[in-house]
Amino acid sequence: MSQRELLVAVPFMALILLLGVYPAPTFELFNTAVLQLQSTVQLATLGGGL
Repeated sequence: MSQRELLVAVPFMALILLLGVYPAPTFELFNTAVLQLQSTVQLATLGGGL
């Protein structure tokens, strides 16, 4: 994901959380996936991959 995509995705996820569309377990799984994406992006950025 590019920084632009993250800037779009993060507020969208916050909006979903505020609206309570997803039950907590689903959001936890989603949040874990996002954290994994962020760490992957950080590694790629540090390595000059992006």
